[in-house]
Amino acid sequence: MDNMFQHILFITLGNVIRASVLEGLLIISFWDEYGVSVGATAVSEVLISDRWHHLLVSREYNTGRIKVFHNGELIDDIDDDFPNKIRLPSKGSIRLGSAQKDTDDKFKGRFSCFQLYTSLPTNEDVRSSLKYCNPDQWKIHPQILLEQKTVGGVEKLCVADYVVPREDEDLEPKSCDVLNMACLTSELNWDSVLLKNKWSSSLRDSAYFHLIGRDKLPSGADGLVIGDILVTEKKLCSRLCLRVNGCQAFSSTKLTSNTSRCIMYQDVTRHVQPKLDTFYYSLS
Repeated sequence: MDNMFQHILFITLGNVIRASVLEGLLIISFWDEYGVSVGATAVSEVLISDRWHHLLVSREYNTGRIKVFHNGELIDDIDDDFPNKIRLPSKGSIRLGSAQKDTDDKFKGRFSCFQLYTSLPTNEDVRSSLKYCNPDQWKIHPQILLEQKTVGGVEKLCVADYVVPREDEDLEPKSCDVLNMACLTSELNWDSVLLKNKWSSSLRDSAYFHLIGRDKLPSGADGLVIGDILVTEKKLCSRLCLRVNGCQAFSSTKLTSNTSRCIMYQDVTRHVQPKLDTFYYSLS
């Protein structure tokens, strides 16, 4: 990255992983899909203007340990005392250079590359990434038009003919006939799901569910049903009930290896009937 920059470097959907700069302080933070912080660290005097920098950040699932590498060197290695074994959503979108549209927190500089890892990066991964992302090592050089400008009294070469990224309104939401994590974590998809099912958002960010019955399904509860939908896994049903206004209980019945039927109820009934591979939960 070059040029003087501040605020957002990158942010994944729902603030799951966020990197930003505030008054010279590099801030790395991790959040779950409910907006609850599950890890953070801050390092001072890392990023200097008008220079290229290589950053690699990792968070270990079992320990919650956060590591920050700068130009191939480990500069931060901490256990921040947040809860361990918190699983972060793995699907969604990534926004580079800004947290939201039309805000003043935009990144001022350039990215040479952006990489995501499916497992904890090794030291060799760090070295390989550093080599691959260094512009001096590129085999293909992008055609960038530069123009001479005076910035703060100093003559500089600046990128010309900037193309504004396509707005979110140009994107189409997924059908979400079978709900997966992307349907819940993408704001675009989630708004479409709410509209399609005539639901409203509960605005809840946390909840606890109590298991009422295993291999049991509510009986005579047709009048209490506020949603009957297919999901890719059982845990999505609890997250759906958390986010849908009026949901007080849900049942999840496994249909196939990657599909479950999720029924949400506006009230809890203790009348149940046997149903194999079904879990019945109420909101505690």
